[in-house]
Amino acid sequence: MLDKNLLKGKKTIITGASYGIGKSLAIGFADLGSEVGILSRSEDKLQIVVNEIKEKGHSAFYEKADVSNYDNVKTAIDHLIEKMGKVDILINNAGVSRIKEFENLQVHQLDLLLDVNLKGVVYCSHIILPHFIKNNGGVILNTSSVGGLFPYPRNIVYGATKSGVNLFTQGLAAELKMYENKKNITTHAIMPGPVDTPMYNFGLSRQEVLSRKPIQSDELVPYYAFYASDLAKNAPSGRLVNIESFRALFRILNERTDISPNNWEQIEPLIKNKLTPSIQRDIKSCEKLLEMLLSSKIFFRKTVSK
Repeated sequence: MLDKNLLKGKKTIITGASYGIGKSLAIGFADLGSEVGILSRSEDKLQIVVNEIKEKGHSAFYEKADVSNYDNVKTAIDHLIEKMGKVDILINNAGVSRIKEFENLQVHQLDLLLDVNLKGVVYCSHIILPHFIKNNGGVILNTSSVGGLFPYPRNIVYGATKSGVNLFTQGLAAELKMYENKKNITTHAIMPGPVDTPMYNFGLSRQEVLSRKPIQSDELVPYYAFYASDLAKNAPSGRLVNIESFRALFRILNERTDISPNNWEQIEPLIKNKLTPSIQRDIKSCEKLLEMLLSSKIFFRKTVSK
């Protein structure tokens, strides 16, 4: 279990937070001590999320916004900063998916995928950066996908946008560390595989979703929370955190009830011949995250079956 004060005193803005991963992050971050400000196009759903957080005794605000409209989302972020006083963390989570053969996508669907998934990340990062520079620090976390690493038939535009998010994350990290007044600003991309959310179910039968063995959205909270916390203060910026690689690791560890490894050095011999070199590199590149997960005994739950 994570330290309930892991994010105490932090203030976080999360886009696309009316349901799915964004909603889980909003609730999870609030439970870990962060004040949260959430954005979405659905005001009714935002109000429900804020009420749920406040009922637990936490502080939360919302603003209706469209991340693909620069002026609109800038006004919303500025309002949240006014309400919250300052912001330490931005989570670019808003995203859409359209599972369909490429030639059958309508132009407005192509625009939507590009505008929300890629331009939304760029816009919100551009808007928050002067605030982070002024405050001499901040964290930008981008919700990407393993679909940005491999060909994704019937969802290739979505995959292309997530590939763009990955490169943008690494490029921004490289640029920020070049300047003394920006080196305390870090950015990372979290790349889930299948997650059982309304967006992931869109365009698929329930049987198709279950066959892909999705995780639940709240299981992602520790991965975002680590990079939002002071535990990641000295971690290299620009990490691409492959959630599926960690799932592969924990499947092995779940079978070994006779051991309780605490770090990469203890795990490496166990997985040397069981996981591909690329998966091992993914995990090793996130050693401090791994240590937190192991010490907190955070594993993935069994996948849903209905």
